[in-house]
Amino acid sequence: MTVYFTVMKTVIPFSSVVEANGKTIRENNLERQHKYALGTLVEVRYDRWHGGGACQKIRARLFVVQHNRDCDGSPLYTLGSEPVENWIVPASEVFAGSSFSPKMLLASRSYSLVWGLGEDRLTPVEITPELLRGEGALRWD
Repeated sequence: MTVYFTVMKTVIPFSSVVEANGKTIRENNLERQHKYALGTLVEVRYDRWHGGGACQKIRARLFVVQHNRDCDGSPLYTLGSEPVENWIVPASEVFAGSSFSPKMLLASRSYSLVWGLGEDRLTPVEITPELLRGEGALRWD
């Protein structure tokens, strides 16, 4: 979604607004690096309000499987239930002469992905031996 401002009857995209340093919002955001590396286990916690007092609480631990950006250049993340190495297309599955990369994400596989989450919704989780045994699993109030 692109946000527009109307300034003296001229419409400009929000990402084109020039900030104090003389660069646009988009230029500044494109310089920002992704905070979480591929393969990082993160906890996602947010509420999705549906109106009328109905709220869905989203709580999950997922792996960062791809770095993305939104229309204004802000860093976003694609998360999956499997570590990143399980989401890569093997070279043997790449069609000859196609534009597919051997490292393309498995967007067409039956795995579920969560696309477009910002850093503000993610908290890194250390993968400890206890966690691998299932101790200290996800809990919420």
